[in-house]
Amino acid sequence: MFSKSVSNAFTNPQLLTHLRQQEIAELAFAEVMAEGCVRATTISALRHGFRVTLLTDAVESDREWKKRAAFLYLRRKGATVQTCAEFLETTISSTRVV
Repeated sequence: MFSKSVSNAFTNPQLLTHLRQQEIAELAFAEVMAEGCVRATTISALRHGFRVTLLTDAVESDREWKKRAAFLYLRRKGATVQTCAEFLETTISSTRVV
């Protein structure tokens, strides 16, 4: 768990350090306030070179139109936008057992 005091989770340098140490390249977000924390953290993650998936049925806002607008904006910035089921299906089908 990494604490944050503002909307962007990457303002805590321990988060980026941990992700790099674990060689994590892809992130999936399930958060509250699509137009706030989700937007800020997604933009930062993309700038740091991570692939980001936003889980549409696990992200909320106080208004549905704000949520849709945030997803549209973040898709244009490079994030993937999927439901949890789509994400799991994609993840499972792309996982190879050696």
